[in-house]
Amino acid sequence: MTTTAIILDVLTAAALIAFTVMGAHRGFFRTVAGLLAVILALVGAQLFTSWAAPHVSGVLQPAIERRVEKKVDAALGGDPSAITPQEPQIGASRPDSETQDQKEAEEESDVLKVAIIGKPNVGKSSLTNRILGQERVIVSNVAGTTRDAIDSYFENETGKYVFIDTAGMRKKSRIEESIEKYSVLRATMAIDRADVCLIMIDATEGVTEQDTKVAGLAHEAGKACIIVVNKWDLVEKDGKTMDKMREDIRRDLSYMTYAPILFISAATGQRVPRLFELINYVHSQACTRITTGMLNNVLEDAQTRVQPPTDKGKRLKIYYMTQVGVCPPHFVIFCNDRQLFHFSYQRYIENCIRNVFGLEGTPIILSIRQKGDKEE
Repeated sequence: MTTTAIILDVLTAAALIAFTVMGAHRGFFRTVAGLLAVILALVGAQLFTSWAAPHVSGVLQPAIERRVEKKVDAALGGDPSAITPQEPQIGASRPDSETQDQKEAEEESDVLKVAIIGKPNVGKSSLTNRILGQERVIVSNVAGTTRDAIDSYFENETGKYVFIDTAGMRKKSRIEESIEKYSVLRATMAIDRADVCLIMIDATEGVTEQDTKVAGLAHEAGKACIIVVNKWDLVEKDGKTMDKMREDIRRDLSYMTYAPILFISAATGQRVPRLFELINYVHSQACTRITTGMLNNVLEDAQTRVQPPTDKGKRLKIYYMTQVGVCPPHFVIFCNDRQLFHFSYQRYIENCIRNVFGLEGTPIILSIRQKGDKEE
């Protein structure tokens, strides 16, 4: 029912009431005659409205729609399609906020972050400048010239990288100024941010106590690592010099025998291009995933070769092993009693895994669980 019809019905009811009241005072026939006249007038008006409305609407509606379209076109710059929902198109631009967020996420996943760490004056800034082909950071013979972590973007045919040149880390007892403390903090933060750490060692000095501490930070953080022996051009060599240096490094950094060693000269550029291949390689090794079936084949073979240890007549029983994480690879071994799983046997299992799957350049985490342990 239309609004007009409702109004007419209300008026008709009001008229009936009014004339009924009037009829009580002015006579019956006079009231009836007036009432019939009013009813006929109202019915005629309603019939006219019902007949005329569609015709009037048919005439006026197109005109109204044209006026509305003109106003919308004017508001939207004359493009009627702008008010019609459109499907996203390939190559179409996205809102700035969405485009920026997605672009940053994509760039973040494509770029390898590489922290160059080491004691002061080992050549970290020289290596960064050699890679970039420009003096991005200050180079000086004075130890500790670079006091902050500096990010440098670099891209070549092997990939995209951000090199983080850190301040040299000194012994804490020698740090007196607050600026040096800040530099150590930034260096530690750079390791946390990095995908790969380049641990630089001075070839003219060999591995020092401070080198072991610097390397330990990267190892404990679970980062893929490369040991970079710099200033190789300054060392007097014979046919066995490199092998002797490699043996000394393996002995002094015995906790990270997994890390490849590269002898370079940042000053001359010797072997620097090989760094990129190694960086990509150790990162891919850190991201390796191994199926549970393959891991348990290795585990079974390892137990066949060397029986699990016993203690007071109770033998270690290993049920199965599975991988739960990457960067670094994290494996969980389930057994009957973790107290029986001696550290030496854990190292043996780790070596078996490395012998089969490689995992060069990355530490490995082995977690031991026994029946009844809750998920962490």
